[in-house]
Amino acid sequence: MIVGGKIARVSAEKLSDDLDSKGLGMDVSIANIEFKDKLLFVAYKYSLEYQPKKAAMQIEGEIVYSGEEKRLSGLLDSWKKTRKLDPSFAEEILNAITHTGMVVGTLLSFAIGVPAPITGQKLSVMDTPVKKAG
Repeated sequence: MIVGGKIARVSAEKLSDDLDSKGLGMDVSIANIEFKDKLLFVAYKYSLEYQPKKAAMQIEGEIVYSGEEKRLSGLLDSWKKTRKLDPSFAEEILNAITHTGMVVGTLLSFAIGVPAPITGQKLSVMDTPVKKAG
């Protein structure tokens, strides 16, 4: 379960005064996972882009995760081998990052004068890859 977190760095930039945006691009990347003091520390980067190139925001932070030491060790080992997260763990972590990104992004949006990046969607992680059409 998630027991904490922190924001390490934020940036926001308005790239155009024309805010007729055609969409909001979001990217979440896991930079690293470390195990210390019986906790997992998940470092991440959350990026938003008001498209096409109207504004951009980046938020870097860390989620602190607690649980049974054997499970945490397994999650860390899996990450080190495949650079992928277990689906149930990924869903909880990605939803926490997205929620944090929307909250911090809303504050940043006021600072640079763009609409708040509210999506309101809960992410679901599928256990099997989706095949692309075509």
